[in-house]
Amino acid sequence: MLSDQSVLNSYDVIVIGSGISGLTIALIMAKEGKKVALFERDRDIAPLIRPYRRKGCEFSPGLHIVGWMDQGEVIASFLNYLQIDDGVETKLYHNGFGNVIIGAQKYMIPRGFDSFEAKLHSYFPECHQAVKEYIKAVKEINERSFLLNHQLDIAKDTDLQFNVLEKFSLKEFLECHQASAEMIEMLGTFNNVLIGSTAEEVPFDTHAFVLGGYYQSSGAFTINGINRLLLNFKRELTNYGVDLFLNSEVAEILVDNERKVTGVKIANGNSYLAPLIITSFNPKLLMEKLAPNVLRPIFKRRLIEADNTFGLYTAFYKIDSDEELEIGNLAYYNSNTNVTLGATINKYDNDNIISVFIAENELEIPNDIEERRWRAGQRLSLLEQTIYDVFPFLRGKLVLLDYLKPWSFERFTKTVNGSAYGIKQTTKSVGFQNRVPVRGLYLVGQAIFPGFLGSLVSSFKMALELLAPDDFWLKVKRR
Repeated sequence: MLSDQSVLNSYDVIVIGSGISGLTIALIMAKEGKKVALFERDRDIAPLIRPYRRKGCEFSPGLHIVGWMDQGEVIASFLNYLQIDDGVETKLYHNGFGNVIIGAQKYMIPRGFDSFEAKLHSYFPECHQAVKEYIKAVKEINERSFLLNHQLDIAKDTDLQFNVLEKFSLKEFLECHQASAEMIEMLGTFNNVLIGSTAEEVPFDTHAFVLGGYYQSSGAFTINGINRLLLNFKRELTNYGVDLFLNSEVAEILVDNERKVTGVKIANGNSYLAPLIITSFNPKLLMEKLAPNVLRPIFKRRLIEADNTFGLYTAFYKIDSDEELEIGNLAYYNSNTNVTLGATINKYDNDNIISVFIAENELEIPNDIEERRWRAGQRLSLLEQTIYDVFPFLRGKLVLLDYLKPWSFERFTKTVNGSAYGIKQTTKSVGFQNRVPVRGLYLVGQAIFPGFLGSLVSSFKMALELLAPDDFWLKVKRR
């Protein structure tokens, strides 16, 4: 039982975690007339993408390259409804994403489906039918979902439905159409760098949902753009009366004897009541936040068995050069060394900042401090050697600004083992649903749909379940 002294306030909705999905669902619910509280364990919102300074430069720990970044597309539509798009600086990659490199083979990812299809034909001339069927299927999956294609009317079923393709992995789909091993490896590498699952693992529909946007219109939020986006979120949360609790870790989600949520208790012992709790953290953490008998054994087993995506070692460098360097975004894989690497360029003032990550293939973070130091040093050496192999002209021109390890991400952002993209999307575990088998408890975030767009989509999909869907979606489409 809760004492009167411990209960400070009651709300219609409590949101736990202020990443993009948490911020989005909190603002949606407040805009639609709900009394909302948002709890964040860190000192400020969005710790995973919030820019910070080192050695006179500013950069974001999140590598936020995004698809569907052109005017009038789904990202713009969502930000416009939220009223947070003003002054947000973005950069559209007019020449496309950049390159996927497999060993010594380089594949360019141009802008637009037609251009990308032509490139695939040139790279894999023996796979004409596979390329044709692949592009056709990716386009269809994106075009027939009203959550992505806002020219469509709302569907009666608010789930993304991809029908017969859902049971296929990317590899299985391509093999059905006689794609070569090289084509499968290239597309699988691109998928793995962007959402953390391989061609053998990722459901084809999930692959199409994420990568379709990158093919059509890749872009990025600049550092100034991320800062402005977060400031705009704060402004609108204040305007709509959301109570934002920073430095407030939720220690327990409170549930009554009928398996229905009643509120939350934070680490200092204070409690806040609400009949609806929405969490944006990794679902595996639910077992820490709920009493042992709350979750049913079958759901617990699903949480335990779900895999996380890889952890990250991420290095940020200033490029010490006055020359114009031709460096695009990069997704890289070397099967001989089993190295998966991603890189992107951002600007801060007049400086070019290159952010490079290397995937951690070990599943668990070591507890021993000396082993951590050894592993961090070994991974940094491997990361630098790989980037110099790919871009030899950068040797001697990189100034290390900061180096984050998986345990850095785990400590500051509460990601399990520093996981890059949360729960791994596989054909055996195709993401969790918004609903949890506890009344009034819901999930949003990358556990449902991966990536920045996935975080937004999961929140808008959640709102369709909780609000009058036709009225709400009309507002989204109208703005």
